[in-house]
Amino acid sequence: IDKDPYTHFNGIDPAREYHVSWETSKVMNSSVWLGTSSENLVLNVTNASFVTMHHVHLTNLSPNTRYYYRVVSARDGATYTSPVRTFKTAPVTAVPFTAAFFSDSQQLFGLGHYERIANAIGSRDDLAFVSPLGDLAQVSDSQADWNLFMSQSQAWMDRFPIVPSIGNHDSQFNSATSGYDDPGHFMYLKYFGYSYASGPWENHLFYTFNWSNVQFVVGEIGDGSQENILLMNQSGWFNETLGRGQDKAFRILVFHRSLYSSLGNHPDYIARIKPIVDKYNVSLVMYGHDHHYERFLVNGHTYLLLGGGGGMQDTGFNIVPESQFINVGPSYTTVRFDVDRLVVETRSPEHAVIEAFTLVQNGSRADLVTGGAC
Repeated sequence: IDKDPYTHFNGIDPAREYHVSWETSKVMNSSVWLGTSSENLVLNVTNASFVTMHHVHLTNLSPNTRYYYRVVSARDGATYTSPVRTFKTAPVTAVPFTAAFFSDSQQLFGLGHYERIANAIGSRDDLAFVSPLGDLAQVSDSQADWNLFMSQSQAWMDRFPIVPSIGNHDSQFNSATSGYDDPGHFMYLKYFGYSYASGPWENHLFYTFNWSNVQFVVGEIGDGSQENILLMNQSGWFNETLGRGQDKAFRILVFHRSLYSSLGNHPDYIARIKPIVDKYNVSLVMYGHDHHYERFLVNGHTYLLLGGGGGMQDTGFNIVPESQFINVGPSYTTVRFDVDRLVVETRSPEHAVIEAFTLVQNGSRADLVTGGAC
C-alpha cells in the first residue's frame, strides 16, 4: 500500500454517496467491504481493473449514518487489506455538527508545522469533516510533497472525510488554454479527481454540497489570477449555486486565494466575490493563501483568512480597515453549526483558543454577536 484509504465527496451528495480512494505501489484490483457495524462488513463494490490509484464510488447510502469499511486490493497472489475505517454520511435535517478548516499546509523542503496541526485535528472525535482550503502541498506535480501531506494527514483521514479546495501551489490551470497542464502529474487531480464527470461543469474542481441545514460552496480560486473565474464561468456557477441555497439556514463559501488581508487586499477578487456574498447573504467566507489568521467584517459579513496550517508565517503587516483580529502562528479553525448559530473557534496545535466568536441567524443573515480574543 502506498496511500491508506481515505474518503471524500467532491461533486456528489454526502448524504447518500461517498468516494473511497487509496493508492498501491503495484497495479492491483479494487474492492470495498462496507457495513454499519465494524464487525459485519459485506462486499459492496469490486473493480476488476488493475490500477495503482483506486477510486471507488459508494452509492445508495443512508443519511446521517455511521459506516465502517475496509478496502482490499489483490493481484498475482499479493493482497493488501486495510484496517477498518469509518465515515458518517450527512444528515438531511437540521442536526448540529462541527467541522475543521485550515489552509496552506504546504511545507517548503518539508519544513513546517502541518504535522502538529494534523495531530491536533486527529486528537478530536467530534468532527463531521475536515476542509483544507488550498496549498495542500508545496509543488503541484511533486509526488514527494504530496506523499508528505497525505502521510501526515493520516492522523485524521482514517475517520474524517477530506473536503479540499485547490490552491495556487496545487493548481496547473492554464488561462491561455482554459485547461490543466500535464494532468498525468497533477497531484490534486490524481487524489481527488474532477468534481463533475459530465454536464455543464465537467472537468472542473469547484463543487457544492449540503450538510444538515448548511450549504457549502467550494470555489476554484487558486491559480493566482482572477481569470479562471471568467474562463470557467465560475461567477455564473456561484450565482446559480448560492441561489439554490437560499432555503438553508447558513451558506458557507470557501476557496483559496485571499480577498481581504493585511498583507494587501485583492481588489480584483473583491470586485467579483463581494457582490455575490452580499446578494446571497453568505454567512461565512473562509480562504487562505496568505500565511496568518485574520478576521474581517465587511457590510456585516464575516471573512476569515486561515493561513496558519503549515507554511512559514507572514510578517510586515499593514492592517487594513476591514480587519478585526489578526494572529501569527500555527492554527486551525473549527465551526460548530448549531440550528440557529455558528460558534467559531481558532486554536493552536496545543488546543489553546486564539479567538472565538459567534454568528447568530437573523433572517437570511448571520450576525456577529460576540467576538474577540479569549
